Amino acid sequence: MKGDRNMKKALLLGESWTTHMIHQKGFDSFTTTEYVEGGKEYAEALRSDGWEVDHMPAHAIETAFPADLEALGAYDLVVISDVGANTFLLTRAVFNTSVSEPNRLGLLREYVLGGGGLLMVGGYLSFSGVDAKAGYAASPIGDLLPVRVLEVDDRAEHPEGAAVKVLRPDHPAIGPTGEDWPDLLGFNRTEPKAAAEVLAELEERSADDRRVVWYRGLYALATGDRETAAAAFDAVHGAFPGEPAPKLALGVCAEALGRWEEAARYYRLVWATDRSWVSAAFGLARVRLATGDRHGAVRVLESVPESSVHHTAARVAAVRARLRQRSPYEPLLEDLRAAAREVERLRETGLDALRRERLTAEVLGSALDWVLAGRLGAPAPAGSGRLPPLLDCELDETGLRLGLERSFRLLARLAQTGAERIELVERANRLRPRTWV
Repeated sequence: MKGDRNMKKALLLGESWTTHMIHQKGFDSFTTTEYVEGGKEYAEALRSDGWEVDHMPAHAIETAFPADLEALGAYDLVVISDVGANTFLLTRAVFNTSVSEPNRLGLLREYVLGGGGLLMVGGYLSFSGVDAKAGYAASPIGDLLPVRVLEVDDRAEHPEGAAVKVLRPDHPAIGPTGEDWPDLLGFNRTEPKAAAEVLAELEERSADDRRVVWYRGLYALATGDRETAAAAFDAVHGAFPGEPAPKLALGVCAEALGRWEEAARYYRLVWATDRSWVSAAFGLARVRLATGDRHGAVRVLESVPESSVHHTAARVAAVRARLRQRSPYEPLLEDLRAAAREVERLRETGLDALRRERLTAEVLGSALDWVLAGRLGAPAPAGSGRLPPLLDCELDETGLRLGLERSFRLLARLAQTGAERIELVERANRLRPRTWV
């Protein structure tokens, strides 16, 4: 790829900026503009080691970046320093006139896969960068880097200086710099990939660095790597044992892994400490349902205070926790009564019509299944032999069918689409009691 030449050749991309300043002095103002190129010391160090270095400032990348793989192959090494992915991707032709052009980072990817060297140097517009504007995580070269690029602002500013510990002073990449490095005033947070070799690290990680571990856990959880997520959240919990968020995250991981006792313990810790963390109550209720403690789940949901914006959602969930996935051959009467009382209470507190009718239909549907299955647990008939009504419906097949028909017709009127409306009307017709007329 490189041809026959003795001197190694590097392309340094970026390391330039323009500063435009407005000087406001009372009524009057004036502007000054300064153009600066950096990286001179780095380029000189390469040259002193026998390299030929071409520096392409950030503004020149649009027009001067090698147009094809052959031109790019003239270089042994490409260095990206403090210039974001958009500079490579959003040329004036693409941005202003919507004309397609070759993807420069895609070309760089082909170059690296073909044996070319790539180095990214930290900066405000390297890796993820300030406000995550550098944008290399999702770029064509993101997966070629030896570190995982965060998708958030990855800067760590240390005006007091952060000491560096060199782990492999004998490594060729460290070269003659040795072990005595100056303190870093800032750096980009990244996560080494499994196959990467870490050559230097901070001597002590500050509490601020736990954000990296936290985001690593969130990423792992979102991508299904629950064990890695749990390990990351456990590290954050160890650093901040009094904070509820790591406990809640550990509860979510344990729940996802089917570790019910562990999940319940973390959810209980959060909920018992601070009733504003309503996610802990819902999580604890889910765990109790999963372990067969249905009434325990209901108690947790009913403990969400009225002052919480999630109070109504918790009461609705409590109704469903009583009846969903229940066999009609269980003694359901007590839970049907309790669920009906809660629905009536929610009606009085202003539950919207759509959720109210859906909830009513769920309770009446469970009641109808229970009646058709033989009303297990119902008291022996006395007097008329009828049970007290449920949500204004007689607690027999005919009364419950009429109530369900009414609910589904109301839901049909509230439906947002024609197809949904038709389906609800058909359900209402199927539930209508059979008559001879």
